[in-house]
Amino acid sequence: AYHVSGTVSVTRSDVQALKGVCMRAERDNKLVLALDGASNIGIVQDASYCVKTWPVDTRIKVGGEGQQHYVACKLMGILEFYTRVQGKWAAHRLTVRVVPGFGCNILPECFYLRKGCSVNKTGTTATVRTPDNKPLLTAHALQNDKSWLFYAEVHLQKPAATTAAQLREDY
Repeated sequence: AYHVSGTVSVTRSDVQALKGVCMRAERDNKLVLALDGASNIGIVQDASYCVKTWPVDTRIKVGGEGQQHYVACKLMGILEFYTRVQGKWAAHRLTVRVVPGFGCNILPECFYLRKGCSVNKTGTTATVRTPDNKPLLTAHALQNDKSWLFYAEVHLQKPAATTAAQLREDY
């Protein structure tokens, strides 16, 4: 028996739309994350994105559009990434499941909502703001598909100076 450790709502058509964008970003030491309002866990496809990993034996409920199934997860980790919004850097650190071949990397909106941040979507832009209304992350909807997933391109290397608010999830 497996423990189910989280839920992700991304569908196969969503994954296909993100693949080209993800490959271009990885060449520049960046990572593309789908900002997902229905997911309650983060997922990355490669353990090398994590600053720390550990073995697990769990399953993740995935699906959307009324179809659900389970994906095995054998590794978890800590993803640390950086965003630059309005000239200021912000560090983000969260626990993720590592699922090679999943098709895309997932950033759950609830990571920010649990910390009192807001997630606002207007047109093709989603903006995450700190509790004191400072911009923290910007994501943009793909405009070449019907899913309207919002994706954020983030930096994997720490910038010389991190001056904006830092959010950390306990682990």
